Amino acid sequence: MKTHSAGKSKRTIFLIAALGIVVLIFVAYKMYTKPHRSVEQERGVEVTAVQLFDAFTQNEAQANAKYLDKVMEVTGKVSEIGVNLDKKPIIMLETNDMLFGIRCTMADSLLAIEPGSTVTIKGICTGYLSDVVLTSGIIVENKE
Repeated sequence: MKTHSAGKSKRTIFLIAALGIVVLIFVAYKMYTKPHRSVEQERGVEVTAVQLFDAFTQNEAQANAKYLDKVMEVTGKVSEIGVNLDKKPIIMLETNDMLFGIRCTMADSLLAIEPGSTVTIKGICTGYLSDVVLTSGIIVENKE
């Protein structure tokens, strides 16, 4: 009798494990194929580059609660333009800090943006790492 119940236990464990693997594969598939957020379709929280940076440097926890994972419309003066390791365009917006600012990874190529021009960028705030980081950025307004 022992061998019969031991075989039944192994089969039950195998079925539970197989079911768990199927559920994990399904969840991973759903997460992978989930549509990306479109910042164009969402209304952004309007703020200046200086206000956003100061909020994070003065109280990061409070700024995270208010801005993290939100679509932002940040207006500021372009301090530099470059590309990241993935060859995506980056725009840095000036703040009152000499070294750090708002780092915006853009969703598409830059058209007529020059350092020194004032722009409004709409993007998703992903947090603070010396710079405040925005991703999926698009240009809303360019006030050269």
